[in-house]
Amino acid sequence: HAYRDAIEQALTLAHDKAEIIRAHPDLELMHQHELSVVVFRRRGWQQAAYDAWSDRILRRGLAFVVPTGTSDGPALRFCFINPRTTMADVEIILGTLEN
Repeated sequence: HAYRDAIEQALTLAHDKAEIIRAHPDLELMHQHELSVVVFRRRGWQQAAYDAWSDRILRRGLAFVVPTGTSDGPALRFCFINPRTTMADVEIILGTLEN
């Protein structure tokens, strides 16, 4: 049951986070989330901004979120695999996406 619960938690978190990204004025959901993966971008950012942001939050020990690419250009990808990750954790990460 613990494994099933962990998977369900990751799927729920991805779904809920996709909805928050969809509603955020500065973020754009790139496609409907698949399993525990959410791909999105920060409006107005170029590749250098994604790289700098990813490096900054990794150095702080906050999260490991690496830039990715889509046919529409650079983006970010959340992949939720840790069942202890909460919506509050993700909100903190998203709060660092300043211009």
